[in-house]
Amino acid sequence: MVSPILAIVIPLAIAFLMPFFSALSRKSVKWVFLAVIAFNFYAAIMTFLRVLSGPILVVTAGIKPPFAINLLIGPLGGLLFLLFEGVAFLYAIFLLKAEIKEPVHRFFMLFLLNVAGATGMILTGDLFNLFVFLEITGISAYGLVGFKRDKKGLEGGVKYLILGSVGSTLFLLGVALLYSQVGTLNMADIAGRIWMLKKPTLYAAFIMFLVGLGVEAELFPMNAWVPDAYEGAHDTVTAILSTVLSKAGLYALIRVVFTVLSPQKAFLDLLLWAGLITLLLAELSALRQKNVKRMIAYSSVGQMGLVVFAFGMGSLFALQAALFQAVNHVLSKGVLFLSLAIMGKKREGLELENLRGIGRELPVTGLLFSIGALSLLGLPFLSGFWSKISLLLSTADLKLWVPLGLVLLASIIEAFYYLRTIGVFYTGTDFRFRETAFIRLLPVLVLVFVILYLGFRPGVLAPYLKGAAKELVDRSGYIGWVIGGLKP
Repeated sequence: MVSPILAIVIPLAIAFLMPFFSALSRKSVKWVFLAVIAFNFYAAIMTFLRVLSGPILVVTAGIKPPFAINLLIGPLGGLLFLLFEGVAFLYAIFLLKAEIKEPVHRFFMLFLLNVAGATGMILTGDLFNLFVFLEITGISAYGLVGFKRDKKGLEGGVKYLILGSVGSTLFLLGVALLYSQVGTLNMADIAGRIWMLKKPTLYAAFIMFLVGLGVEAELFPMNAWVPDAYEGAHDTVTAILSTVLSKAGLYALIRVVFTVLSPQKAFLDLLLWAGLITLLLAELSALRQKNVKRMIAYSSVGQMGLVVFAFGMGSLFALQAALFQAVNHVLSKGVLFLSLAIMGKKREGLELENLRGIGRELPVTGLLFSIGALSLLGLPFLSGFWSKISLLLSTADLKLWVPLGLVLLASIIEAFYYLRTIGVFYTGTDFRFRETAFIRLLPVLVLVFVILYLGFRPGVLAPYLKGAAKELVDRSGYIGWVIGGLKP
């Protein structure tokens, strides 16, 4: 069994050794990076298989929690751990043939720090450590967004830096507020003592966490950085921001709300409406975009809003639907951004008119992009169909008719601009086969395969989603895993 803590320690250590590897051989940097991400993926697989038999508690210095920092990997953490490291491994393969601005070793250093930070966010059981990993993830992401050092990248990076700094400060204030009241930083220990807080204090902590983590979770109005950062960043950076970083921020928010603070109705209602507003505003903004990358960026914000909306409903069925929708978002957005990166190498600019006929020029890439988009729209026999239908059914089950109507309206808007984009991709030029190298297509093909597989066999994922949802609902179970003495 590979200790999950190594998936944090090794990327952090190798990140700072990247200048050394670069000095030995510049060509070795990509392969060292790939090897580290491959190790993390292997560790995630082993951890996930072990979690199937029960949660894993990792203690430090041999001291049991709550007196020392610990990692706790239950069904939810195990599922996200596997998902994050799996897509990061595919992105690492995609980067083997990518053109990266010098110095290359700094790019891969920042990428490793980002992966290590996101991994730490979903595995840690300590609130202050969550802040530390949030900072590692954020700072590395700021650098990655502005790495190309052009106007768009620097503008997006600075906006992200400003909002991210405000968010992390508020999150730290929330941590300090809780510590001042309960005298502990262990999430399970805080959860067991949360009854000690008066309502005004509890609500103040919730608002600080919501705003602080809402930056990474891309919630309105803390998401103003997203379109500029996504447009200005390197294509693979955009993919990891949309799929891994945003989900790590979402996980942190949901973990704090459902486990640490307890999911009170006022908190859930605010999540529901914040998600719904984010969804509608983002879809309307996406509709107006002429640049395809910005369009997908706004679409990503909208999808995050939809997931948060589902979490805000709070029922077990809704939580499963939210998690399924999050998984589908990771898969589909990975396909869209990587496919768009391939298209961008064939045309000047990513304006919609500049990409007219690209689906006929790059038929395989165009097809893969179309499948990713259609999965987001909920086309039958794709994974997005089952996640979206589950979400709609859970909304109807709770008789939330107005939110249900607004979600359907947002879905119609989303369908319009994605189908418009696909239509432009397949019109205007004669057929010319100029497909990209197979190594670039391979990660996209794998993601599409998973989308199709889950589309035909959604039941494969159901037990894991149910276990992850139950973990969120059963606060006492989480407290018992950590404080009750799981064997490390």
